[in-house]
Amino acid sequence: MNHMDSYNTFIYRSLSHIIFLIVLCISTTSVANPNQFSQDKTLLIGINNDFAPFEFTNTKGVPDGFTVDLMSAVAKQQGLSINFMPDTWSNIRRDLKNRKIDAVTGMMYSKERDKIYDFSVPNVIIPYILIKRKDTQIQSLDDVKDKEIIVVEHVYAHDWLIENKITNSIIAVKSPTEALRLLASGKHDCVIIPRLHGLDLLDDLKINNIESVGPPVLVHKLSFAVIEDNCELLAKLNEGIFALHQTGEYDEIYLKWFSVTKQSKEIRKVTTYVVLFFSLIILLFLMVLFWNWFLKRAVHRKTKELCQNEARMKQIVEGIPIPTYVIDENRKVTHWNRACELLTGETADKIVGTKHYYKAFYDNKTYSIVDLLLDNVLTKRVQQHDSTTYRESSVLKGAYETEVYFSDLGVDGKWLYGTAVLLRDETGNINGAIESWQDLTESKQLEKQLIQSQKMEAIGTLAGGIAHDFNNIMTVVSAHAQIALVNVSKESSLIENLEQILSAGKHAKKLVNRILTFSRLAEVEIEPIQLSETVKETLTLFRPSLPPNIKMQQVIQSDALVMADATHIHQIVMNLCTNAKHAMSDAGGVLDIGLSNVQIDEDQVSPQVDLISGKYIKLTVSDTGHGIPLEVQNKILQPFFSTKKRGEGTGMGLSVIHGIVKQYGGTIDFTSELDKGTLFRIYLPIVETNASGEIKTQL
Repeated sequence: MNHMDSYNTFIYRSLSHIIFLIVLCISTTSVANPNQFSQDKTLLIGINNDFAPFEFTNTKGVPDGFTVDLMSAVAKQQGLSINFMPDTWSNIRRDLKNRKIDAVTGMMYSKERDKIYDFSVPNVIIPYILIKRKDTQIQSLDDVKDKEIIVVEHVYAHDWLIENKITNSIIAVKSPTEALRLLASGKHDCVIIPRLHGLDLLDDLKINNIESVGPPVLVHKLSFAVIEDNCELLAKLNEGIFALHQTGEYDEIYLKWFSVTKQSKEIRKVTTYVVLFFSLIILLFLMVLFWNWFLKRAVHRKTKELCQNEARMKQIVEGIPIPTYVIDENRKVTHWNRACELLTGETADKIVGTKHYYKAFYDNKTYSIVDLLLDNVLTKRVQQHDSTTYRESSVLKGAYETEVYFSDLGVDGKWLYGTAVLLRDETGNINGAIESWQDLTESKQLEKQLIQSQKMEAIGTLAGGIAHDFNNIMTVVSAHAQIALVNVSKESSLIENLEQILSAGKHAKKLVNRILTFSRLAEVEIEPIQLSETVKETLTLFRPSLPPNIKMQQVIQSDALVMADATHIHQIVMNLCTNAKHAMSDAGGVLDIGLSNVQIDEDQVSPQVDLISGKYIKLTVSDTGHGIPLEVQNKILQPFFSTKKRGEGTGMGLSVIHGIVKQYGGTIDFTSELDKGTLFRIYLPIVETNASGEIKTQL
């Protein structure tokens, strides 16, 4: 290296010192970046294994070179633990971008690279030269327009050639050695390569038919580089470089690799430059301090506003009475209100910050509405074939709705009506979604009850019409029987037959009245009745329907009165006995019916008993059948629930009984055990009447 080269290099180095001071002032006063690193962490430093003398792997396989020594000295000065990772330039650039390593020892600055990486103060100036075959006429950069230029891929010279459109024929290769050998073999026109590295390679490879030509075509600064926003590591590296300059260790490393002799005259020139720029640096430093103070105030104000908005958003979501949750653009839950906790059993502290909203509601076969919206597929699905499952909201633009049955929610599953819509920022970009659910389970049950009620009403209307027609027929039969009974002689054998006809007519009239009561075409007569008589009459009618393997026993120990309709009591007893008969139809058993007076005291009253203190008559119906499974015992009093096979029952019997008993101020409960049987207990309040039949006391 001649004296002029040494002088130019020294000047480049001196200017780098000045630029370093400016950048260091800015970097040390900037607002702290949130990306931090641990002082105890071993940093992975990528180096180019083929860029001598700046960085390379020596013959022993050990990382070596100017930037390697410089990085080692900085790490020692700053107390950092580092591990060098030698590789090709393309690989270490990719690894830094993908955050597999923490820094690289040498990278040149460009606007495009600055979007991805952050750069330290420059370490050294690197000139690029042209190398051509000796038999060509290329003398400068002007001579290579539209020529085939060989360059190592992804290095700064490669980016520079593309950006400045020097030629349309760029031949990118993996390494400098490959580039020189390719040119020497007679292929392509020239190579652009760093001067020191290129000249050293020419000596090492013993290539004699190519040479460097002209002044440098490109001069640029080499720096340490980290991934963007790793401000703390960058600051450490800058501080270390500054310290090495202060101690003189930087100059020792530089002289070791580039053999430049210190010149006092040149030092004086540098000192002059430093003095000239010193006032500018101070002014810039003060401006940065002011800007830093202004930014801190702005950040503090903005942070306060964001916190207030977040608190307001949390209060709004928490105050919504229906289950509602919010996710961000990364599908992490940001809000999970109390209604969601009550519905799913998942608390906010377990869900917020995770993506587990899916598991709280959905199975693995069902897509959530917010996922479909974020994936931008829901609109197409609705338009093409899925409009029955999902539909666009008529109330909120851009929102979609659906009804879903969640079998895992609650004891018996739940029907939910879901609505979801994307959230956007002020520029229209999607930054999350909100989804809410309304519980439709009760509405669905009421809808089912309404349908069944309409069916029962239709049956009642039909039954009422038939009962009227049947009553008219029986009136004619009974009238003719009475006329015949008057006209026939007392000794006639027909008298007994006519009396049987009249008796059957009376029973038919009672039957018609029951049908009319069922169809609500006859008034229900609630009056004091002796419950024992109605129960006995019902059991007399029911006994013939029992099979031989079922034995019926009755213990009637009460003659008390209750306020009720006899037809309703008949319906209660008949229904309970019929259920007991079905439970014992296969194996047979014993049907026990009991009637007794009981006293409910204050200490026996509870929400489970659901009675006030007083005197009651207790009706019990028990069987020794198969019993009721434990998992359905809490459902058997609900409308339309039945354990019988399809066609054997409507599921209305016990629910109707429950309604009648509640209407009369009583209650019904039961106990059951599998393979042992079931016991139903009905409590009805006792009434007392005076001699004239008026109600005296109702207890």
